[in-house]
Amino acid sequence: MTEEKIPTPPATHIIYTGPKKWQTLPPGSLFWSSSNEVWAGGITTAIPGKGSYYAIPINVTLPPNYKSPETTTDILEEARDLIRGDRAESYGEARASFERIAALWSIYKGVTITAKDVADMMILLKISRSVTSPKHDNWVDIIGYAALGSELESTTEKTDV
Repeated sequence: MTEEKIPTPPATHIIYTGPKKWQTLPPGSLFWSSSNEVWAGGITTAIPGKGSYYAIPINVTLPPNYKSPETTTDILEEARDLIRGDRAESYGEARASFERIAALWSIYKGVTITAKDVADMMILLKISRSVTSPKHDNWVDIIGYAALGSELESTTEKTDV
């Protein structure tokens, strides 16, 4: 197995390799173009993937509210990790959980509620909570419920045909 050679950035930049998520980069950052073997400018976002090399300016003046690539959290990735990781481990497979909730709510209300309805109503719950308690967690959960609702809707459409 040959070891991949990391390109040397210009003296005005430091290397930033292997982002684990999409990240905004500071102004003046460069991307290594392996096909041309040059550092190219005009890059604003680091994209995950092996063999991606970025160079960040050493002496860059950043806005006061700028978060560095190492600390910036991508909310979409955060939501995906929750619904595929922690929440799935804690509560089991989402479809089974939502179908169980739908069955209980249907009995309680005397109307038919679907697993996708559960996703919709959980989004509404999070919107309601955000009125009095605005938190990052509400938005992460809304994205997660939307993703699960979309999956439920797309698989329901296929089985209903």
